[in-house]
Amino acid sequence: SAPGTSAVSTRTTGRTGTAEPGTVGGLVATGAAGPLRFRFGTPRDLLIGITVVLADGTIAKAGGKVVKNVAGYDLGKLFAGSLGTLGLITEATFRLHPRPAAVAYVTVDCPDAASALAVMAAAASSPLAPSAAEIDQPRRGAPISAGILVEGEPAGVAERAERLRDLLAASAPAASAWSAPAGDLDPPASGPAPRISDTGPRVSKDTPAASAWS
Repeated sequence: SAPGTSAVSTRTTGRTGTAEPGTVGGLVATGAAGPLRFRFGTPRDLLIGITVVLADGTIAKAGGKVVKNVAGYDLGKLFAGSLGTLGLITEATFRLHPRPAAVAYVTVDCPDAASALAVMAAAASSPLAPSAAEIDQPRRGAPISAGILVEGEPAGVAERAERLRDLLAASAPAASAWSAPAGDLDPPASGPAPRISDTGPRVSKDTPAASAWS
């Protein structure tokens, strides 16, 4: 993908990566990543090929177009997170993953940060394979919300969400889960992506498939 290409354009291929909306070059140069790094890692971890222009005009390439063709010095890892100080990233190739058939969110309202961290630790150490995790406090004095995302096939996701809700309920005073088809939760083409902790209530309210989980 060219550096000016929106990262969300991967939705047309049926594949997805770790990045939230933004430009590919910007994501690589800043080393930024969203909550999905919990499962997939950062864009740096998924980068398999890169083309850069150095300060003297030299065009340098490293890696490949597919994973099996990657060879040589991993120049991409050097440029990832360099904030443009080493050169201009003109092309980047990433390893992608199939988009999930279904997703579910488990959100827990916690009275304090310690409780929220306990929720995160319980989710991370569980065998339920969460894809993303986030802690959010929308305003001072409001409950701290811990959001956990699970992905996969519909039946498996529903079961894992139930088990995750039961697991986390022991660590926090209240736990609620929502489930919806992945296609209903695509991020906007521009602007900030929704937070996990904000998305659960929206799904429960707006998505018929979520009614059984609210």
